[in-house]
Amino acid sequence: METTTNTKHLINGLEESVRENLLGSVLRNGNLQLLKDGNIVVKKDFKNSILAKNKVALISGGGSGHEPFGVGAIGEGMLTAVVAGNIFAAPSARNILKAIRVLGSKDKDSAGVLLILNNYTGDRLNFGLAQERALLEGYKVGSVIFGEDSAFHEIKSSAGRRGLAGVVLLIKIAGALADQFKGFDYIKAEIEKVAQNIRTISVSLTACNIPGVGLSFILPNDELEVGLGIHGEAGIERIKMRSAMEAVELMLNFIERDAPWNRSEMNDVKIALLINNLGGLSTFEINIITKEAISQLQAKGFCIERVYCGAFITSFNMCGVSITVCRVDEHILHLLDAPCASEIWQNCISLPKKPNSNETAIFQSDSTLEIKSDCEIIDSLPFARSEFLTAVETACVKIMEAESYLNDLDSEAGDSDCGSTLSNGAKAILNCIRKGALQPSFLQLAHIVEEVMGGTSGAIYSLLFTGASSVVSNVIANRLEVKNKVHFWYQAVDKGMDLISKYSLAQVGDRTMLDSLNALRTQLVLNENSTDYSTLARKIAEAVDEAANSTINMKARAGRASYVNQERLTKADPGAKSIAIWVKAIASLFLEQ
Repeated sequence: METTTNTKHLINGLEESVRENLLGSVLRNGNLQLLKDGNIVVKKDFKNSILAKNKVALISGGGSGHEPFGVGAIGEGMLTAVVAGNIFAAPSARNILKAIRVLGSKDKDSAGVLLILNNYTGDRLNFGLAQERALLEGYKVGSVIFGEDSAFHEIKSSAGRRGLAGVVLLIKIAGALADQFKGFDYIKAEIEKVAQNIRTISVSLTACNIPGVGLSFILPNDELEVGLGIHGEAGIERIKMRSAMEAVELMLNFIERDAPWNRSEMNDVKIALLINNLGGLSTFEINIITKEAISQLQAKGFCIERVYCGAFITSFNMCGVSITVCRVDEHILHLLDAPCASEIWQNCISLPKKPNSNETAIFQSDSTLEIKSDCEIIDSLPFARSEFLTAVETACVKIMEAESYLNDLDSEAGDSDCGSTLSNGAKAILNCIRKGALQPSFLQLAHIVEEVMGGTSGAIYSLLFTGASSVVSNVIANRLEVKNKVHFWYQAVDKGMDLISKYSLAQVGDRTMLDSLNALRTQLVLNENSTDYSTLARKIAEAVDEAANSTINMKARAGRASYVNQERLTKADPGAKSIAIWVKAIASLFLEQ
């Protein structure tokens, strides 16, 4: 029998829901402010409490839907700012860079800005891009990418462990160190060391109910999902429903097998325990789980020094729980006990909770003003300009038509929004074309998809287009004549793929969009000197379609699919299929000639 989880949401509209969520958070908390031109929330007094005192500023963020995490972690002794993405989608590099500009300084003696993020591909890509751009602009900035998911201790993936609720402990420790005026390098090194001693595992009674999507997967009422992430993706295994005692025993066995300490050390291992409600469990149930976790850990010989219990990082209304164990010593305990004040961690309760006025809830910063790129000068295509726009328009139409199909493919391993995300980008590009505002420019396409699509898909497509843009800009800057058009397009695809691999860590053969792109690249190489574009187009269409279909039988080694039980992956990778769809659409234009 299938689950009967509620699939309704009390919101005004999907498109404005993220911004309204942030605005509600700052309107009820006079200690916070929301940036006028970005989904960035900051500690209101950051100029006096952070910049003037030259403390290291701490920034985190990620997709929305994990509340109270994000904004709830801003406060004294915690984060300085949070950058929010769309629902379960990473924030754009552009908005992350805005936050760095607001909190950072180009002064050589600046304390710097430290980015703390959970290890998800989209976050890694977008925070990485923002960090690179900020470094080029002269800011002192670095990052700590955190992953502690014990579900994957025996599973090899280029993506690494997922980050879960344990990041809250890292943020608390980093905030305490920043309040002690510790330096940038010291804080980074300390929390990276602590991160090695944190492990988390999760279970859930239900799927996640995602606004605009619905249930992220179907879970029968008599089954329990084990080893989930926090974005609605399914776990690594599914078992029959069992008692709280048995469920906790299973979870602790995962942590024990993955623990960074020897079993012989058990009686000497001091730990902090964090019980995280994923959103839908009652306090009644959480208390029983906490009782079980404490009694079972003590029976195993652990010395439990601290217990933290509550909703720290949720997945909307998912009826699930995660258990985090962190090995501690007196130094770490001192940092965990240090005074702080934020919604999810309130050691200090004297901070007045005054509401914000409409006048003070929003702020504008000159630091976020951007220099507009002149795409026409930088990388406007020097040939086939009208054909370029026609090809882009055709590709966008086909992607929009495939929205439901791609969402269905994404339901196996993601949050069922691949088609919707790509369709949003396609709509924005089409709107630009129909207004006559789109140049034959890959750089302009990169800006559009990064801003509109967001998340992993936005970052990856932005990297693809940015790579192609660098090839075009090189031609323009050096006044080169493009004699071999096929070789030119090979270089554009090749450079884009290189950038995707650099920041996503994915390779050809990992069951991603790179597999379809590689088929395109291969045909361009094999037919480099061809001028029979119709025959070449047919070969390309057949090759990308075959490559996309071949992902059905591939083992996922990158992206969210690599975290899912491989037996559940029975369909083609949605990223690879999306490439095949728009490449075939463009190829059809040449077949018609």
